[in-house]
Amino acid sequence: MRKPSEIAYELLNLSQKEKEKYFIKLLNKKFIVHPNVFSPKFFNDTELFARYFPHIKKGTMLEIGTGIGAIAIFAILNGKMKKVIATDINQIAVKNAKENVQRYGLERKIRVIKSNMFEKFKKSKFDIIFFNAPFCFTKKKKLTVLEKALFDYNYKTLRRFIHNCKNHIRKNGHIFLGFSSFFGDFNKLTKIANHYNRRIKMVKSIVTKRKGQKVRLEILEII
Repeated sequence: MRKPSEIAYELLNLSQKEKEKYFIKLLNKKFIVHPNVFSPKFFNDTELFARYFPHIKKGTMLEIGTGIGAIAIFAILNGKMKKVIATDINQIAVKNAKENVQRYGLERKIRVIKSNMFEKFKKSKFDIIFFNAPFCFTKKKKLTVLEKALFDYNYKTLRRFIHNCKNHIRKNGHIFLGFSSFFGDFNKLTKIANHYNRRIKMVKSIVTKRKGQKVRLEILEII
């Protein structure tokens, strides 16, 4: 059986070979994908998280790591969220997400900006925070922007998210994390949560297939 990290890098390499914009369909909606953006063509977590996401109607949402912007768009179209701020550290992804937001005429409801985690939201609070996390644990320190969508050096990004997210959630709000116990290390994640006196609640567990192997994806709530 192949190692999850080998499968992750193979999918990432396939994604990096795309040199032109192309369209994909997610939940019967078309989205454009730019080169050098985390692509649902190769990683189906975006579609599955969008399908099963537990929305709060008429609330406000912060999405960290929006990629092509699909989850933010479905949060408005299907989840009936009032407003979404979608962020990414990849400037190409920001441009890509804006293009998809414009395709669906949602510029007034979705704001897309470049931001590293909560750096642009020192005092802002939201009803929902969602982070489609880079769930692959790695010891590799130097990562490309695209690699950072999937790999997290010593889980420093996850650690920072769990440490800071409580400062940006409203009373009775919900903090959700997109994760994969197949590609990631659930035990390490649990230890990080315990370190910050938080606990992890399973919201949805999804089994899919990638490269002939069963892959488990999870939507988790940080409590």
